[in-house]
Amino acid sequence: MKIFACCAVGCVLIFLAMGYQAGLFDELSGGSSSSTSAAPPKEPAKNKGPRATYPDALAEACRGKGAPTAAEYLKIPGPHRLVFFDTHGRIYQDWQEKVPDEWAGESVENTELVIVAGKNYKTLIQLITYPNNAPPVARYRHDQDVHVIVAKTGEKIASKRFVSMPRPISYVEDWGLTALGGPVQFKNVFDWIVVQCPAGFPQDPSPLINVFKNN
Repeated sequence: MKIFACCAVGCVLIFLAMGYQAGLFDELSGGSSSSTSAAPPKEPAKNKGPRATYPDALAEACRGKGAPTAAEYLKIPGPHRLVFFDTHGRIYQDWQEKVPDEWAGESVENTELVIVAGKNYKTLIQLITYPNNAPPVARYRHDQDVHVIVAKTGEKIASKRFVSMPRPISYVEDWGLTALGGPVQFKNVFDWIVVQCPAGFPQDPSPLINVFKNN
């Protein structure tokens, strides 16, 4: 009898141990332990809207409409990242390719200033004739308006007319020379921007004269 009782008790203990490992008693109690350990559901990601496209969003600044996601322009020493556009809202590649890397805007988010370079206007200011049937030499002046716009707000903070004057004519010139004078150069415009950026582009109505020495 004692042996039978011990065997019975042993079987009951083995049954209880197997049921505990299988989670039988958790299911009978309503599964409270599993429900309390479950991770809370994740909230759906908020839709932040489409990212502003480059350079289209910056082209809107040429029309006075800012790009809210653009970098903020502060009146501090540079570099200040910028993009050159023409008056049609297209990137002015001839000048943008010359912008130093640390000043070149490469996205809407890192661009502070939009520079709009107007058309180069060419004006004949003098026609010099020579004896002995030598071809005459024409001297041309070039004018170009440049506008500085804050990319984030679309505010125009500066406008300046750059003027390129031809060098004086010499008494003796090469026979094949027929014209003097060239368009406004990128370096003159960029150097002006670098100097003006920390001051916030104070009004400067006078044009910047550039006298070419090689044309």
